[in-house]
Amino acid sequence: MTTIKRKRRWMAAGVLAIALSTFVLAGCFAKPGNHMNWQLIDVDRTMAGDAGNQKWNTYRFQTVGPFPEQRIAYVMFGDDITMDMWYTPYVNLGKKSLKEVLEDHYAYLQQCMWIGTALVFQEYRRDGKLIAYEANEFQMEVDLWEMAARGSHIDIRMIYIDRRSFSDAGGGGSDSSH
Repeated sequence: MTTIKRKRRWMAAGVLAIALSTFVLAGCFAKPGNHMNWQLIDVDRTMAGDAGNQKWNTYRFQTVGPFPEQRIAYVMFGDDITMDMWYTPYVNLGKKSLKEVLEDHYAYLQQCMWIGTALVFQEYRRDGKLIAYEANEFQMEVDLWEMAARGSHIDIRMIYIDRRSFSDAGGGGSDSSH
C-alpha cells in the first residue's frame, strides 16, 4: 500500500515539474512588449492647430458586458503603425481627424440611444514624434503596448479594461481585459 502512495506522489511531482517547465519555457518565448507612455491633451487647443486637422487611421471599439450602455473608445494611428486590437471587435472608420472622431462619437451615441460620457484624449509619442492618439470614455482604461519596431514601422497592441463595477456592492471595477 505504501509503495502505491509513493509512486503516486512521484508521479504527481513529475507531472507538476513538467507543467512548471512548460510554463517557464512558454514565458521565455512569449513576445514581450513595452508599455507606451502617454500624455493627456487639451482637445480644444489641439483642434485649433494643424494637429487637429490631421487625418489618422481610426478604429472604434466598445466594452462588452451586462450593462445596457457600453463605453466607447477610439485609437488613431499613422500609416507606419500596425495596430493589433488583441481579440477586441472594432470598426475601421478609415482616416479621421480629432474633430471627426468627436462627431462620430456623438452620432454613435445617438444611434445606440446611449448617454455616454465625454471622451478623454491622450497622445502617444516615440522618440519625440507623435505616433498615435487614443480617446476613451470614463471608466474605461486603454493602454497601448509597443510590440516591435522595424525602422519607422511600429507594431502596437491595444488592451482595454472596463473599470465599471459588475456588482451591486460597488467598488473599483472589473479587470475584464480583452
